[in-house]
Amino acid sequence: MDADYTYPAKFIPNLIKELERSELVLGSRLRGEGKKNIPLLNRIGNVLLSLLISFFGCEEIKDGQTGFRAFRKDIFQDIHVDAKGLEYETKMTAKAALLGYRVKEVPIEYRERVGLSKLRPIRDGYRMLKALLSIFIVETPILVKVALLPSIFLLIFGITFGMISLYEKFMYAVLIHAYFPLISALLILLSVQLFSSGMILNYLVNKLRRMEEKLLE
Repeated sequence: MDADYTYPAKFIPNLIKELERSELVLGSRLRGEGKKNIPLLNRIGNVLLSLLISFFGCEEIKDGQTGFRAFRKDIFQDIHVDAKGLEYETKMTAKAALLGYRVKEVPIEYRERVGLSKLRPIRDGYRMLKALLSIFIVETPILVKVALLPSIFLLIFGITFGMISLYEKFMYAVLIHAYFPLISALLILLSVQLFSSGMILNYLVNKLRRMEEKLLE
C-alpha cells in the first residue's frame, strides 16, 4: 500500500479474507465511495486500462492500477514484473489475469491524498499502455501469435506500397505503378482481418480457461 494516507489499513483483513478464494486481491477504489478523490483524467485512464486487462484476461477488473493489493506468496515469482515506475501495478494485474490466476476486487475507501502526486497522466498513461502491450505480447499463447505476427508484416508491406503510391502521385502527378494502391488496400485489409481473428482467438482461449476453472471450483 502507499504511504500517502489514501489507503486505510483497516481494509487489510478484507483483502486477506478474500485470498482464501483468490490468488490476487485488489483494493478497488472505483467500487467504493472514495472514487471522487481520484482526479477525473486519472479515473478515465484507469477505466480504459482496466477494460483492456479485463478483455485480454477474461476477468472483470475495475481498478487494475490500485496500489492496495494482496497476493499469495507462492505466486509472487509468476506475477512479478520488471518496472521502474507506476506501471508496476498495471503489469502485475495483467500478468496475473493472463496466467489464469483468480483476480478479485474488494471495495475500499479512498481518502484524499496528503502531499503531491507523482503521477503524470499523459506520461505515465503512455508507460502503462506500453507495459500492458509488452505483457500481452509475452504471455499470449503461441497459437494466437501465429495469427498476429503475419498481420504485422502485412500491415508494414501495405503501408509501404501506400507510401510509394503517395510519393509517385505528389512527385510525378501520376502513378507509375497503378496497381500499388490496390495492393496496399488488400494487404492492410488482410492485416486487419488476421489481427481481429487473433484477438478473437485469444479471447476465446482465455474465456474457455476461465469457464473450466469455475466448473472445477
